[in-house]
Amino acid sequence: MRTDVNDVTQIAEGRLRTSPHWDLRNVSCEYDDGMLILHGRLGSYYHKQLAQETVAGVEGVVQVVNEIEVVDHQPGG
Repeated sequence: MRTDVNDVTQIAEGRLRTSPHWDLRNVSCEYDDGMLILHGRLGSYYHKQLAQETVAGVEGVVQVVNEIEVVDHQPGG
């Protein structure tokens, strides 16, 4: 049975939109045959990892590809 693309995308984006971390609400998802691709711009590598962790357990997702760009990151600052 093939997982419905719209269902997986909605579930993943729903998890991101309800995250207590406001930055994650700006991440969008694209799903294709087990692969979930995250798109967006976040202010830290920590939030990038949180976004990936937030959607990792969605049923039908075999792999999460993180294409999130980190902006305004100041190492040690």
